[in-house]
Amino acid sequence: MENQEPKLESEDTFKLTIEPLSQPLRAIFEDLSYTEFRKMFDDYWHENHQILTTRFPLKIRKKKKKGNIGGKAMLEKNHGFKKLYGEIIVDWAVEKLNNVMYVKGFDLYNFEMDKKPVLVVLFFESPELVIENELNFEVQRPKMGDDEVQWEQQCKIVQAQHRTLKPYEGDDIKEDHNILIDIIAEIDGEPSEQETVRKRWIEISKHWSDEFREQVLKHKKGELFEVSWDKDGKTVNAQVKIHDLQVVEYPDIDDELAKDEKYESLADMKAKFLEDYHKQIENTERGIAIDHVIGQISENSKIPPVPEEWIDINATKSMQAHIQRFKGNTRQAMMSIGAVDEPQMLSMFKGHVLQDSIKRMATRAYVDKYDLDKDDEEKIAEHIMSQIVWLD
Repeated sequence: MENQEPKLESEDTFKLTIEPLSQPLRAIFEDLSYTEFRKMFDDYWHENHQILTTRFPLKIRKKKKKGNIGGKAMLEKNHGFKKLYGEIIVDWAVEKLNNVMYVKGFDLYNFEMDKKPVLVVLFFESPELVIENELNFEVQRPKMGDDEVQWEQQCKIVQAQHRTLKPYEGDDIKEDHNILIDIIAEIDGEPSEQETVRKRWIEISKHWSDEFREQVLKHKKGELFEVSWDKDGKTVNAQVKIHDLQVVEYPDIDDELAKDEKYESLADMKAKFLEDYHKQIENTERGIAIDHVIGQISENSKIPPVPEEWIDINATKSMQAHIQRFKGNTRQAMMSIGAVDEPQMLSMFKGHVLQDSIKRMATRAYVDKYDLDKDDEEKIAEHIMSQIVWLD
């Protein structure tokens, strides 16, 4: 890079030169106006100098020697400082291009007052798909639930949210009871944490097994007894004790319940639910249509290689963010996605990054094919929906 001297033109000429390096790496040689560049840097310094001087206290001063933009030697010695203010410079340079995948690095040359500064940026170009076959826009329409069935289910949810629990003085267990229960379970002679419950309130009518309910209803509060039920082809054996009982009461589905939910009437609540439900159907169909078209483009295109360096960087960032969601507990983070170790977890995130990259390339290919605005996601989605042929 140091041996590649860009050819400078007159002071009034703006020049952007893109030099090919190893595919798909590119370099920008950008001639800058010293005055404009100095002002850009000074503005950035004015806005951020407190943060910069706190983080990098090594001889970085607000006042800089005339003719030396921040001190070239200081930039070379203090890479952290260079990176901080360099982000704004890189953004400013690459905004002239629309196919930058990511910036690998940058540097600045000719800092002296009597020379024209040059910004050099190394970047990876975004790979582009080449659509080789015709696309199939026929899509099977998803089957959605009947309006009345969905409304009935919603009413049950709202009822459950407004239920009341009352103490039950007797010891016989009934179908409408809420029970405080201990379940010590095992499957094939091995303890089952998934089926084991300690001192938890469970509404007996909503337990997942009819066999369990039938057996429990034969016993009384305070008894210690054994039950068994089938789960996924295996027999669960458990010791059970009921410590306490409550009666569960649900409100009627009427205008009073609707008012508790901040609606004027039950009819108003139903109308709003159906409006939201139909919107959900539209969004579901829209998502299926977009996924289908993007998948069609991927299947009928020549997919270029995605830079491994870019995949590694983004996969590592995504994995670290995922671990932080579990407060730094790597083991829990791995278990949440079914990974057995960190290398496998990283490999899974690399797969996600690659798939996301292919999806973006396919979207860009569709945008180019139909001459759409790449930044208008709503228009892109509308155009895709206009092409879809639904199969009922």
